Amino acid sequence: MRKLFLAGMFLIGLFTDFVAISAICLSAFSAAGENTRVYDHPDYALRMMWELTPTRVERTPDATSISFHCTYPPGWQIKVDSTVCIVEPRTGTKYAPVATEVLTLNEGFTIPESGEVDFSVIFPVIPDTINEVDYLDGSWKIYGLRLDGSKAVKLSDVDLDEWEREHRKSYPGMPDKFFSPGEAVISGVIRGYDPRAGFDNISVYHSSCVTGEQRPYLAHVAPDGSFRVTIPMEGPGYVSPANFLRQWQWYYAEPGRTLEIAFDWEDLLKSMYRKGIYRDYSNPPARFGGDVGDINVRLSAAPAHESAPVQEWASELTPSEVAVKLAEIYRNDSAAVESYIDSNGIDDHTARILRHNARGNYLFELCDYLLYRDNMRYNNPGAPSLAQPLTKDFFNAMKEPLEENDEWFLGSRWMAALPNRIAFQCLDNRELGYKSVSRYEYYDLGFDFLRSKGAELTPDEDAYENYIRSRIGSYDYVTDEGWNEIVHKYNSVLNSIASRYGLQDDLNRHMEDFSATMTDSLNFDATAENMRRWATMIKDYYGTDTMPLLIQASLSSMICRSNLIDKSSYTYDRIKDILDEVKSTGVISDPDIFAIIEDYFAEYYRLQGSPLPDDERGRVVRDIITPYSGKLVLLDFWATWCGPCRHNIESSAEERSRLRENPDFKMIFITSDEDSPLSTYEKYVAENLEGEVSLRLPLSDYNKLRDLFGISSIPRCVLIGRDGNVITQDFPHNHHSPLTDTLKFYGLRE
Repeated sequence: MRKLFLAGMFLIGLFTDFVAISAICLSAFSAAGENTRVYDHPDYALRMMWELTPTRVERTPDATSISFHCTYPPGWQIKVDSTVCIVEPRTGTKYAPVATEVLTLNEGFTIPESGEVDFSVIFPVIPDTINEVDYLDGSWKIYGLRLDGSKAVKLSDVDLDEWEREHRKSYPGMPDKFFSPGEAVISGVIRGYDPRAGFDNISVYHSSCVTGEQRPYLAHVAPDGSFRVTIPMEGPGYVSPANFLRQWQWYYAEPGRTLEIAFDWEDLLKSMYRKGIYRDYSNPPARFGGDVGDINVRLSAAPAHESAPVQEWASELTPSEVAVKLAEIYRNDSAAVESYIDSNGIDDHTARILRHNARGNYLFELCDYLLYRDNMRYNNPGAPSLAQPLTKDFFNAMKEPLEENDEWFLGSRWMAALPNRIAFQCLDNRELGYKSVSRYEYYDLGFDFLRSKGAELTPDEDAYENYIRSRIGSYDYVTDEGWNEIVHKYNSVLNSIASRYGLQDDLNRHMEDFSATMTDSLNFDATAENMRRWATMIKDYYGTDTMPLLIQASLSSMICRSNLIDKSSYTYDRIKDILDEVKSTGVISDPDIFAIIEDYFAEYYRLQGSPLPDDERGRVVRDIITPYSGKLVLLDFWATWCGPCRHNIESSAEERSRLRENPDFKMIFITSDEDSPLSTYEKYVAENLEGEVSLRLPLSDYNKLRDLFGISSIPRCVLIGRDGNVITQDFPHNHHSPLTDTLKFYGLRE
């Protein structure tokens, strides 16, 4: 069945003051006389969709007709209903349609095989004094539509050819070394931009190939469409302007150098349309300038990589079948890249980036297949893909980049996510025999306490106590299964003793008190041991004598961003001790990489407990939290499309209900109008967030919070203290961390 899409849910207010509008129409009829005026290809200031183009305005003594050309997939439906309107922007006066041509008012229309249709919407007579209107059609909007044949006023009417001539520069040459920390300046213009587009800033993301942190940086967009942002980078890599028109683009940048980009609004609209309809994720057309503009010109003209349906294959195809298919796609991609390089005289530096991008795409899809295949264990355990075990041979594709060990691979397009994928799908993979371990430290959890209460032990219990006492001060590295086995045995013996003497409640209180007195210096971390185990596995599988940079980056990503080190459980001094332990292993041997890891943790702890900045970002937060001053305030960033967000909300409903009575706490749910469509948002809030404070911010304000808290993914929670300072920007709210217990850790009062 073809997809049904009701594109024409056109919005106006209710038919209030019908008599007044009729009077206006009669007045307009008298003023118009018998003249009929026709204007082909009417101009407009801004439109919010590519698929609907105004083609004609006809003003007669009886009516005002606006004709459109619509491009849409054959078989899909559009609809013009009685809620469409045109609005006179100065007064807000609305005019409703009285008829349509080709389409029938209030009835769905199926797009023909041509994928095109021309139709007209007929309105009452518009007074001659009105020569500009806004056409409102749900998400299809046209602002500043001229009714008199004149040109619309456009705030950003840049000549892109002239812009390119003025901003193009020769590439200053390849940096002396890859890791060369500095600031990249990203600037440019959006031709055809207008503030009525609904945003006045964009987020430009940069992903660290070492920490795995994908951080947004806020770029203000001026009324003339210009923007500028400074981004710290540890080495060359990709940046992504995002969060406007629901698009991501990827462009090459270098620290200490400039990249200038010029977009055309109409091209962005078309790109958004192709993404939404055809899942075309290629970059929209752009012009480039600045220091690295020439490289981006050549990169943007290169052939696109073939995208494999790895999510489907994860269910249907075995690892050996997928390995063959992906290898063939990579050969084709590589051949296309080499042909492009040869036929266009591409310089060596750009050629290296192109080759690394092709290989990065290949490795990313290998890892993505493993990710989706692993999900089959829970969602479809009978999937054909699970019939064949994963073997070492599947990872043969990794050998070449690991053997080359070219640091410039770390600057390729896919390094935004590839290290994380390698860490979890290639390194920490149960089918390859690797299991991470934790460090179990032995303590007397209750024997002395029970004896002090008069308990006597059986010979077996006495023997177990002696065993525990012989281990106190030592530790074992154990898997999750081993940890559970130790804890189960220990608790079983203590509870057996306590139950004989009616001391179970006393024992529980004793163990809670013991846990509460433990400082983070007693929390032991197994990161260094796991590093050694990973190093052994890598050397075993890939035959390398040293740790390749790509693997070092992957391990670094695990340390910084994947809770391998639980930052919420340690002070900064303890973190430095853990990093010293990791450094002593020699597994992460590149000094630049290790310096970036140390800087990441230093910055993380610097931000904890910091006051809100005295700028627009801080203002947005203060406006939100001021009504709850003196309380702990938890900001929960979510969206209606986000499954993990919804799971956190729904699974914590009972706890949140109890917490609403706590005078020391307030929880606030925050999303954006871009991420959560109004109807979907209202329905979800009514069903799951009744009684909670829930805010749906304009995208521009939400982007300010993204920049302030470094929000690159959701769910994300930020805890604000009673004094209005930030306690933590990474509050652990999920099914592993009960909300109330975690809040108590941060000082929640009962």
